[in-house]
Amino acid sequence: MSLSRFVFFLAACTVPAAAVQRPSHARHPAPAGGSPFFPLSQVRPGLTGYGRTVFRGRKIQTFKVKILGVAPDMGPRQAVIWAQLSGGPLAETGLIEGMSGSPVYIDGKLLGAVALGYPFAKTALAGITPIEQMVRQAQRARTPRTRALARSTPALARPFGAARLNSPWGAAAWRRWRQWLYGAPPENQSAEGWPGLPALNTPLSLAGFSASTIRHFLPRLAALQLTPVAAAGAGGGPQPAMPADPRVTPGEMISVQLMRGDLAVSADGTVTYVHGKDIYAFGHRFLAAGAAAFPFSRSRVLALMPGLQTSFKIDVPGAPLGVIRQDRSQGVYGVLGERVRMIPVRINVLRRDGQMRHFHFQVVNHPFLTPLLVNMGVFSVLDATQRALGPSTLRLTGAVHLSGSAPVRLNNLFSGNLNLPTEAAAGVANPIAELFASGLPHLGVTGIDLTIRSRRRKQTARIEQVWANRGRLRPGSRLRLEVALRTAGGHEVLRHLQARLPASTAAGPLVIQIGGGMAAPGLGIALAPPQAPARSLRQLVRRLNRAHRNNRIYLRILQPAVSYHLAGASFPLAPPSLARLLSAGGGLNSAVEARPQSLLLRARSAALPYAVTGTRQLTIMVRHGN
Repeated sequence: MSLSRFVFFLAACTVPAAAVQRPSHARHPAPAGGSPFFPLSQVRPGLTGYGRTVFRGRKIQTFKVKILGVAPDMGPRQAVIWAQLSGGPLAETGLIEGMSGSPVYIDGKLLGAVALGYPFAKTALAGITPIEQMVRQAQRARTPRTRALARSTPALARPFGAARLNSPWGAAAWRRWRQWLYGAPPENQSAEGWPGLPALNTPLSLAGFSASTIRHFLPRLAALQLTPVAAAGAGGGPQPAMPADPRVTPGEMISVQLMRGDLAVSADGTVTYVHGKDIYAFGHRFLAAGAAAFPFSRSRVLALMPGLQTSFKIDVPGAPLGVIRQDRSQGVYGVLGERVRMIPVRINVLRRDGQMRHFHFQVVNHPFLTPLLVNMGVFSVLDATQRALGPSTLRLTGAVHLSGSAPVRLNNLFSGNLNLPTEAAAGVANPIAELFASGLPHLGVTGIDLTIRSRRRKQTARIEQVWANRGRLRPGSRLRLEVALRTAGGHEVLRHLQARLPASTAAGPLVIQIGGGMAAPGLGIALAPPQAPARSLRQLVRRLNRAHRNNRIYLRILQPAVSYHLAGASFPLAPPSLARLLSAGGGLNSAVEARPQSLLLRARSAALPYAVTGTRQLTIMVRHGN
């Protein structure tokens, strides 16, 4: 999708403030004379009312509200009502993360949801999102035009779909996303947490995760305006059954479950308004995901944690209630009684005594969240079962199962002295991210299986020397290369590679490049043709299953002859007629890239019990005739 279409799609999800005053023919009540809502137009400083939220357990308590005024443009045509809250524990805690969505009433009518606050504030000064804006935004999301967009969400709502990867903007965005997901967070984050910016972060309860995992992913979660909170008792055990007739009351706590099982991740907030089966909550965006499919459950508050910067609730999720279907700037909107399928993840860790440890959890099916959550889950399992310092080797095998396709095979080896959980977890999440980033429609991930075997020794080997069986070859003849490797223990290992030269190989020198799996992705990168986006799931799976593995040796054979590249296709040693067409002037020429060397072929060795490093290069001659 082009950038202009992407902006248009985002604009379709934004509700103008003027729409608040227009009558609606939707099935939800509009702010009118007989409405249960207190009109924004009648809000004046000095009005008093009350709010409802949970401070402990599941008991809904009230707190006092005094209106200070209305800020009409806190967002694009979006008003915020500022109020002073008091009562209960608020004098000690100030505004509490987890109160987002707490309903506020004036004269018995619903005014809106507690949604904003300032960090380091000495009092519970809150920004309230008017309920009129929340309802109108939900109505706008259900118009025929936006429902049509929602039906095409698998192709349009992915963070970086195949169509966007064709453009420089899309490729750059994909690189930034991968850097955010797998690399270090940007150093310049001075604006984050600035006390002049109003924000009431969403508490993100993490159960079953190691402290190192939370520290490692903290910058990424904080960038999403989430406050990670280590929780106990939220993971493990069987999932409670959904009630036959699920009900929820405004002021109750809910948990939007992103991961559940032995590891659990849930975002916590408060219900603002219930109309039939529909609920409105949070009063602000969760992730601004637009159309969503996140299960949510009732939640119980264990304790309040007062803090100097901010206070938050510690809670655990209970029985499931329904599914969040919209995540918009003014709140989240869900449906009671609905169910959504999550992706099961099964991780088996083989212990040194031969016994297996089993970990099971489920993650939401979402193009951005699924790779991140799998990354966090694998990292935490490795961090809890493997050592992070000292010589170690991890072998990962498994599969990403897909509906209507062969699975993506997970088979790699990681070895070193430091930081192996980070590398191995990213190695599992990366092909999953590639799947979702492809933009292919009807992509269904049905399950992820992973087996981890570890050894407390370093299993690496470095390429030291390479030689060919002959210094001169003829076109079509077989090339045999001997590769000498030196292991971490000092032993020499000999392996060989074979490749047959194309019959069309021209006379002259050939450049032979050999690299270990840990160095091969960057070997001759300037010579590799740009890959076109996969046109089918079968093509994408084949590409992912042939991706570089650390425990192989890779071979490239290059010839100093012009090659042409067009739309991801490579034309080495093009016949004269094709070369004239590709190098001719006109419109076609603007899309053709000519390079001074041609990549004749690639080859790789069988899997080795070592993570292979190092590169070597040699030159041989090709001659015609005897």
